[in-house]
Amino acid sequence: MDKKNLNDAISAGYDSWILRDKRNLLIGFSIVMHTPDLSHLLLIAIKKDFQRKGFGSLLLNWCEKKSREKSSGISLEVRSSNDIAISFYKKSNYKCIGIRKNYYRDKNLCEDAFIMEKLFHKCEQNGK
Repeated sequence: MDKKNLNDAISAGYDSWILRDKRNLLIGFSIVMHTPDLSHLLLIAIKKDFQRKGFGSLLLNWCEKKSREKSSGISLEVRSSNDIAISFYKKSNYKCIGIRKNYYRDKNLCEDAFIMEKLFHKCEQNGK
């Protein structure tokens, strides 16, 4: 997890949610940016020891709740090789709508990103 990303997002005014354990240690966080038509999930990060225990779903649900209040859906990018994350988003009804070529660049490695999106129904936006 990159604490700099979290601090930058908070400084920029993006919606951020932090999860802490009973000892007040950081478990994970999420960052979502809103526009009038579509929110953008910038990051969900969970410490390795806490993964696959429902914390990612908790953060995703929070992001979706905030996004329903401000836009008609939510989009994100995910590494094309990240099968676990892709499956996680598909279980929450996200659809792959495109590819960003060479989106992730780490030193000598470039990797595509899948663009995933979930649109909200009108009744969900109105809280019905």
